[in-house]
Amino acid sequence: MLWPLELLNLTAPFEPLAWALTAGLALYAVTAFLRGRWQMRMLSIGLAAATVGICAAFDSWRMIPAGIEKTLIFVAFLCTIVLLRATADQRPEIAAARTLFTSLDRNQRGGGVLIGSHVLGSVLIVGVYAVLAPILGRDAPEDERRTVALAAIRGMSLAVLWSPFFVGMAVASHYLPSVRLWQIMPLGLCFAALGLLITYFMFNRAGGLGALWQSLASLGPILPPVAVAALVVVVLTALTPLTNLYALVFGMPVLCIAVLLAMGPGMLGAGARSLATGIGHLGPEICLLTLAVTLGVVLEDALGRTDILAWLIGLQLSPLAVIAVMIGGMTLAGLAAIHPIVTGTIFMVLFTSFATGVADLVLMEAMLFGWALGTMNSLGSVSIATGSAMFGIAPERLVVRGTLILIVVFGAVAVFILGAINRLLAG
Repeated sequence: MLWPLELLNLTAPFEPLAWALTAGLALYAVTAFLRGRWQMRMLSIGLAAATVGICAAFDSWRMIPAGIEKTLIFVAFLCTIVLLRATADQRPEIAAARTLFTSLDRNQRGGGVLIGSHVLGSVLIVGVYAVLAPILGRDAPEDERRTVALAAIRGMSLAVLWSPFFVGMAVASHYLPSVRLWQIMPLGLCFAALGLLITYFMFNRAGGLGALWQSLASLGPILPPVAVAALVVVVLTALTPLTNLYALVFGMPVLCIAVLLAMGPGMLGAGARSLATGIGHLGPEICLLTLAVTLGVVLEDALGRTDILAWLIGLQLSPLAVIAVMIGGMTLAGLAAIHPIVTGTIFMVLFTSFATGVADLVLMEAMLFGWALGTMNSLGSVSIATGSAMFGIAPERLVVRGTLILIVVFGAVAVFILGAINRLLAG
């Protein structure tokens, strides 16, 4: 109910409806908390405690409803992503992808899963594991399942750097609306390609470059629908005043419904059933987003009445240091099992509150880097939790030293490249 009503309110704002939606989301978040896993509850309690503490110290209670209301656009975003996944489930390209992956030689499988999880994961996100997990079967040795799971997690996590279908892009776009998708996506794609090459040669290089090329060629049937989905959002942001987030929320449902209708009788109903199932699993993400965004709004209000901003400004951090703090801080928090929704929101509030000397495009990509690297090796990430369940591997066995080395190497490279790009953009 919140999803269509929020779209209606965005189209024709009506204050009583906005208040009703805010109350409805608060109720939904409470019920999701009560039904969530203990890890989600612990993180939620920490976020709520921080929000209450700041409100008590700075009398910012009035900002709590504003924070909940600000989260409503993310509810529409998450539901739209579930609709996109539900539509993809009905497409023949997904079945073809499973067949192509299964036919790959074992020496090529690591590279195939890495690249395939990146391409498919750019739209399906963690839903890509449902496509890849059946490749091995339930009786495959644990070490083999673990190797494939790690390749899938690394490949999918790197898609955060450019894909408009991740929550990370939605949060970043919310705080930096001036950055358009046609600007951030090419930059992110270049970094993702670099990250995939580094990852391939570190972990999946069996078979050499020839195997990598064959893995890429096998993805041919999948690329057009992925490209069309991304292109629709890019074109909307380029031709309309809509920001990245709003273009996706309004554009994707129209595309998905048109695709399902064009596929023939019964497909719309099948997509609706898959959508209903997917929406039923959104509770934890919506609860955490509501608390994290509300904390960000409360913190933003309190910052004006504290010395924190003055202290930060007094540090006179160089643009390179700001980039390093953003990427390093979010990554370290991820290793401590703190979800990037929390750290990403806080860093965005801080670094958009004063002039840092970092161009908006670079700041957004730094935030996406922190999100990608922070989730790749974190027990608090949805990707690790879902990969663990899909591949039948204990979560702690998916947090490994090899991925940590990749994070350090790629993160350090990213800081200096983004620093160089910032010098070109900001002078």
